[in-house]
Amino acid sequence: SRTTTMVPKEAVTDYSDAKHMFDRIGKIVHDKVHNEAIDYVSDLKGLLERAAFPTREGYDKPRSDPCDFSYEFDTAVTSGQSYPCGNKSEKRFSEVSGAECDEKKIKDSDKKNKGGACAPYRRLSLCDTNLEQIDPKDINTTHNLLVDVCLAAKYEGESLKNYHAQYQEKYVNSGSQLCTVLARSFADIGDIIRGKDLYRGNNKKDQQEKVRLEENLKTIFGHIYEELTNKKRKNEEELKARYKKDPGFFKLREDWWTANRHTVWKAITCKAEGNKYFRPTCGGNEKNSTLAKDKCRCPKTSGGKDGDVSIVPTYFDYVPQFLRWFEEWAEDFCRLRKHKLKDAITNCRKGQDQNGKERYCDFNGYDCKETASGKHKYRWDNACAGCLFSCSDFRKWIAKQKDEFEKQKKKCEKEIKKAEATTEASNGKFNTIYEKEFYTHLEEKYKTVDAFLNLLNKETACQDQPQDGGIRTSITFNEGTKKTFAQTEYCEPCPWCGLEEQKDGKWKRINDHSVCQEEELYTPKEKATFTKINVLTSGEGHEDIAKRLKEFCTKTQNGGGGSDDCGGTNIDSSLCEPWQCYQFDQLRKVGQGEDYKNIQDAGGLCIFEKNDGKKKVKKQKTFNNFFNFWVAHVLKDSIEWRTQLTKCLSEDKLKKCEKRCKSNCECFKKWIEKKEKEWEKSKTTIQRPKRYYRGMDSL
Repeated sequence: SRTTTMVPKEAVTDYSDAKHMFDRIGKIVHDKVHNEAIDYVSDLKGLLERAAFPTREGYDKPRSDPCDFSYEFDTAVTSGQSYPCGNKSEKRFSEVSGAECDEKKIKDSDKKNKGGACAPYRRLSLCDTNLEQIDPKDINTTHNLLVDVCLAAKYEGESLKNYHAQYQEKYVNSGSQLCTVLARSFADIGDIIRGKDLYRGNNKKDQQEKVRLEENLKTIFGHIYEELTNKKRKNEEELKARYKKDPGFFKLREDWWTANRHTVWKAITCKAEGNKYFRPTCGGNEKNSTLAKDKCRCPKTSGGKDGDVSIVPTYFDYVPQFLRWFEEWAEDFCRLRKHKLKDAITNCRKGQDQNGKERYCDFNGYDCKETASGKHKYRWDNACAGCLFSCSDFRKWIAKQKDEFEKQKKKCEKEIKKAEATTEASNGKFNTIYEKEFYTHLEEKYKTVDAFLNLLNKETACQDQPQDGGIRTSITFNEGTKKTFAQTEYCEPCPWCGLEEQKDGKWKRINDHSVCQEEELYTPKEKATFTKINVLTSGEGHEDIAKRLKEFCTKTQNGGGGSDDCGGTNIDSSLCEPWQCYQFDQLRKVGQGEDYKNIQDAGGLCIFEKNDGKKKVKKQKTFNNFFNFWVAHVLKDSIEWRTQLTKCLSEDKLKKCEKRCKSNCECFKKWIEKKEKEWEKSKTTIQRPKRYYRGMDSL
């Protein structure tokens, strides 16, 4: 006969943020799962002291405490690849790479509507190599399986602790807690064991290993099923009835996890001394619950009957993986946005320009106090170079984040409907058992995506975010993407008509085009001589550098490096700007506006004029500004090349010439050749005015 325990309804009607809501609903689902599995826990509970692995001499027995495990001895893996973190990235948290949203690497993506999950960077290097290397024939009992699951958890916990400390040092007051990070990986391990994991793998080899792992787990749980039903047990028929009609053994895997999660939690928190969980969950009821303070664990006495999970404070493992990842993505986004934008604000607004005045730069490295594109007036400032690099990074990053958010939001719209659409499935290729239970409770309070997104706004990391004008507000994911994913004024171009200084010394942006009329400051004299410099561009911020470089590679792949003509045989006119640089004595002033100071000492003037079919584009820069702008963008593009070529370089030696590396290296060579031509033309211009050249002779 079955034991039946009533599962109390959630009394809380409001949540402080998405994490709290997930954990509370997760507890409801956990209690239901535990209640249904309670008669089978004793059959499935693993005992480390009863595990035994075959060797030439007989059998090896692991240590009884998972915190004492060593990957060299306490494992069923015999291939020599038992280190759980082997072949994984040492970095667990990244400010560059971010989440993985490629539909080829994430299961259950909606290709048609471009909706899908994004695996957090932490998940990409989860320490589970030993699980992928297990030979199913060596795991025939629940005890043996528990050993390697705990081994993976132990090393995952150690890896996260080490890198979380470094992360916290960089992102002070970020609100990130070690126990929360551990709970996320704990839940991911649980998803792997139960057949719920959405992450396919990073590359073909990784994906093959994960497919093999899932097949091996089915085989292993097949062995456990046989072990359960071949022995004479009083409940043998009941066990057969519960598990036999499940080809993926998903129901058995759910119950196994329920029976053993407390031991896995002990393993993943071995090194978490002095850390506490983010909300009180220890104890018998919600009202009297206390915080898990010692190693993120509840006191052992807080449980009750044998089989109760007494030390585990988290219920993330009963929250659908997509929703957990979305919440983690939002937290990372807010933390990184604050950090990256802080750098941009520092480099674009704080400090002084090269003349000792308050700095006001744009993402191109222009001084907005002396720049007005409506007047064809551009002033480069060396003190603005930091703004160029910070904003280049921020603009590219924020655009990528917007795409990731839209992708997850579309999937979220589909997921919330699962309360009506999903049935409790325990067959097929994917385990969706208990998902309907979670989404039913979620829909009771949050029927729309906007209502759910409002909870993401409340994440600690999403508070006190810098905005335009120096104000600080919280992120608002549910009010559209225009503001949340804006490049902000700090990383926008200088206003069309420049700036106007106010009485308090602050600067006001003049964006009204009618305020300033387009005018030419200078024009070449009749029959003036000039140096033509065709500059291969990577865009001025609105275009991704990688895209532009790829287009250049495509255009030049059949040529020898480019004819150096904009629109010539090998270079698309849209990829370059034809500048004409004049000495001061070759120009005459025609504009009535403010004059450039010391143009003669600045090497003359460079003029760019182009008709793109829609409008006429014209720019004027002193050669000094032109040259500094050119150097800064060469450096910026070099950083992009370094990113693209990193995988092709190892210890200063080229790897085996694979197709992708070969094409990238060939294109890089052509890019260098093109920049060398531009440099030679620039040197010609530099050497003409002796006064200017003397200041540049150290180059």
